[in-house]
Amino acid sequence: MKNVWIPGVRFGPFEFGASVIPFVESGKVVLGEFQTEDPTETEYKSTDGRFELTAEKSKIVSVSVFSDFFYKSKNLIGLSEDEAAHSVDSPAIYADGIIYDDNSVTYPLEWHDLGLILWVEEDRVIYATCYSPD
Repeated sequence: MKNVWIPGVRFGPFEFGASVIPFVESGKVVLGEFQTEDPTETEYKSTDGRFELTAEKSKIVSVSVFSDFFYKSKNLIGLSEDEAAHSVDSPAIYADGIIYDDNSVTYPLEWHDLGLILWVEEDRVIYATCYSPD
């Protein structure tokens, strides 16, 4: 089954605003290594390492995906920046890059109206973060 993103609604089985508890109880996600400073938010990661969830008061607010992020039958992970930008229905907002210790630069392309951020490094989408834009 493909992990399909439906803007503002869900990514794969993860519906925005739904409880994360069934996924924890089933063992599909576990507590993440890094937690936010906000005590109402909790980070989770999938047991296979393919995605991370952020939940606020146990409700799913965002999903970060590292492989298999399908939108309109196209996997956006691995596409060039240009291909990815043309695969989404509205213009992206470009932001400044983040420079890491190894001097790599990752920068976001954001579609706030759709609830999507594509993270680009060396002209390739390396992961996606989706959320409800409400």
